[in-house]
Amino acid sequence: MTRFIWVRDMNKVDHYINVRHIERVTKVPAQGSYADSGYIIMNKGKEISLSTDKFDTADEVIAKIQMAMA
Repeated sequence: MTRFIWVRDMNKVDHYINVRHIERVTKVPAQGSYADSGYIIMNKGKEISLSTDKFDTADEVIAKIQMAMA
């Protein structure tokens, strides 16, 4: 099984990411007028803001990572 996953960011751009380069996935709960958001922090300091349109949410990305690592 591949160690790469497809992830869509908040600008609707698809990224093909090696899960071994991911340091953590951060989930930020909704506050006031701001919706739930999530971020992927990569090992070289790159940050990918996850989409907010219920496509590739932080929980879905975590599930994809778990599947890729199984």
